[in-house]
Amino acid sequence: MRDWDNDLNHGKQAEEMVQFWFGGKLGNDDLLIRCEIKNTWHGSFICLEEDSIVEEGKKGWIYTATADNVIFVDYKNEQAVLINMDILRSTYNEIKENYPLKTDSTSANNKTWHSTHRKIPVNKFGHCFLKYMPPSPTGRQGLKQR
Repeated sequence: MRDWDNDLNHGKQAEEMVQFWFGGKLGNDDLLIRCEIKNTWHGSFICLEEDSIVEEGKKGWIYTATADNVIFVDYKNEQAVLINMDILRSTYNEIKENYPLKTDSTSANNKTWHSTHRKIPVNKFGHCFLKYMPPSPTGRQGLKQR
C-alpha cells in the first residue's frame, strides 16, 4: 500500500528540482513553461494515472491536467523527460490497451482509496531528455583542461 505523505514528499522534491532548473522562484506558476510535474518516471518507464480515486469516479491526471507539457522527474539522478501533453494523450490513447491496468491502494488519515495506472516505456512517446549539469569551475563544460 502506498503512503500518501511519502508520495507528497517525493512530489515536492521533484517540483523543487524543476523549479531550480527553470528559475522558478514562486512555484510552478513562475516557470518559463506551463508544465505538470510528476515523480513517476522509473528507469525506462513512466506511470500514467487513469483513475485518481476509483471509489468517487475521479479521472486521473492524464485526462484532467491542463498544462502544455508534463515533466517526469527522477530526482535521485537529477534527470527528467519532458513530453508535450497533446502528444502524450494522443499516443497514450492509441497504445494503452497494450499495457495492463494496475490498481494501487493509498492511505492517509485512516482512509484508503484506489487509483489505477499503466506503466509504459517512455520511448513510446516523443520526449526531451533533461539532465542537470552543474557549472564547471573552468567554465568549459565537458572539456579537459590542459
